[in-house]
Amino acid sequence: MKDWDGTLDFVAIIHESAKGSSCEDAVRFAGWSVMFVETPITISSIKTPNLLNNIHKNGCCGEVELIKFYAYTLVTSDVVLLLDVDTLLLKPFTPLVTTLLNSPNVEAMYTKDYGMVPPGRKAGAQGGFLLLKPSVETFDLFRRIVLNVPFNEPPLNKGWGGSGVGPFYGGMTFQGLVPFVYEEYEWEGFKDMGGGGRDDLVEGDSRIGRGIELDRCKWNNMMDNPMSKDGTECRGPVKGVTDCPDCRETRIDEISSVHFTLCQKPWHCFIKGPKPWCEPLHQAWFKYRRSMEEEMGIYEGEGKHMEGFCKHAGQKGYIPIKRE
Repeated sequence: MKDWDGTLDFVAIIHESAKGSSCEDAVRFAGWSVMFVETPITISSIKTPNLLNNIHKNGCCGEVELIKFYAYTLVTSDVVLLLDVDTLLLKPFTPLVTTLLNSPNVEAMYTKDYGMVPPGRKAGAQGGFLLLKPSVETFDLFRRIVLNVPFNEPPLNKGWGGSGVGPFYGGMTFQGLVPFVYEEYEWEGFKDMGGGGRDDLVEGDSRIGRGIELDRCKWNNMMDNPMSKDGTECRGPVKGVTDCPDCRETRIDEISSVHFTLCQKPWHCFIKGPKPWCEPLHQAWFKYRRSMEEEMGIYEGEGKHMEGFCKHAGQKGYIPIKRE
């Protein structure tokens, strides 16, 4: 059985366009190394018209969000945990890392974002969380799929290669590609499809079954509402389901990591909210910040709220970490 020795390397994957920015300054101040990268594909090289014409405006960041896949190229590490910056870790990830290290047929673990789809639709991966085994071959597979596989193209329509994965926020990039690769993509099933660069797809590319969906209430919890807008059924691929876990009811001592999306960012200083189920997460964030600053010997607690880090409600009331 393989065990993780607890060694950690912190790497920030940053687009070349942000070189010299405050983003770079912040991660270097935190002691992280920086990996500057270009977008891994050129839009003009995409061979299917719908993706070619629309990927630049998809999701939060268009084609730039594809830089997250560079995590697969960090081959000096056995396991990589890819996170968005608005994340708080509450418990060690050792159990997941150990499971991944000892599962030769598993390559990635992720959570899904059911809030982005109505009942009866396949959900995408949540874009701020991926635990993976590095593989340059898998990185290249994601690139080749973007360049060659049709997305919402007739006669297939329905997302990537007609699989039903993709018609949601960010579906053309990270959020759609992760479940497509690990749950849907097989060379035999897609080599004869129209509209793509079929000769660039390789037999044996399939990763189906090599990805595991994690409990989103424990890992990467966003406190999302699992129900449809009318509250009658659960969001997800099967219509008519009425019993599904509500992550807003998960106690904070049962949560391993938090992603501040629906609950908004703690540094926006929500003195009275924003929502009751979000308050424990925001309070935890400020407690961890205070603990860190006390350990560094720089804690001053100048504000009146949130462990002294908020002068008043709103983002302008936030007191940033001093860098002297």
